[in-house]
Amino acid sequence: MRYLFTIFIFSISFLTFGQKGNDINVRINSEPLDSLPKFVIKMNETEYFLDTIPDSINPDWIEKIEVLKSEEQKNIYGNGNGIVLIYPQEKYFKQISLLLESIPNSHVDSDSVKVEKIVNNFFNWYIGEIKTNNSVEFMPQFVESNQGMTTLDFSKYLKNLRQYQFSDSLIESERLTYLECTSHLEKVKYSDFKSSWTDLDDFESTDCDFANSYRWTGGMEPIDCIRIVDLKMTSNQTGVVQLKFCGIDSNNKEYFWGKKTVILEKQYDNWKIVKID
Repeated sequence: MRYLFTIFIFSISFLTFGQKGNDINVRINSEPLDSLPKFVIKMNETEYFLDTIPDSINPDWIEKIEVLKSEEQKNIYGNGNGIVLIYPQEKYFKQISLLLESIPNSHVDSDSVKVEKIVNNFFNWYIGEIKTNNSVEFMPQFVESNQGMTTLDFSKYLKNLRQYQFSDSLIESERLTYLECTSHLEKVKYSDFKSSWTDLDDFESTDCDFANSYRWTGGMEPIDCIRIVDLKMTSNQTGVVQLKFCGIDSNNKEYFWGKKTVILEKQYDNWKIVKID
């Protein structure tokens, strides 16, 4: 099937799942698939990406349907045209899986989906915190030690990196990049730091000028968005994601900002970011 015609069935069934009064407008059309939303059938850790929903799936098997509307939500799945999430009832998981496995190209490797989500989730969070100038969340903070000297507080920053699936090795490597800075700071009284460190040269000469650029996107100006341009699963344990950073001009048009490569590894059945280069 090349054209969308089964969403109508699921939209009708959606109205029966306790959604009284919520009208869903459905348009059956013949637009090319690359301009239409994607369907994702979610069954615990397994996800199936589909252009259309097979007629053989009974709407009564579906527990709920969720339409992702925001740009951030849509980008999690890497499809700017939108995503329709379909959650079957658990008792029908096996039956639906057998049906979907019989459809060519219906099953997207769940590992690649997880890798894509991790990358999108981290950068969407990072960009969002930068835009709200919530620096305590995305970089170390200058604080006073128990001895009255100056040091760096990593607690919230590293906690967030761990939450967004940074590996232990990358977190430790990140901490070590500030070693030179902290060795200088421990010789400076915090009161002197607050009153005297007013020039960028003070920070640059001690390798403490990390607030002068954005660690994970680069540059001194915030970016507006990311796009995944390539994703390769080089083995069942490694994923390589090519990113394009973009800005949005006054006419709401995207322009190229820069690029990064993100490498992830599967560690104890969990995907972790091990390098951003």
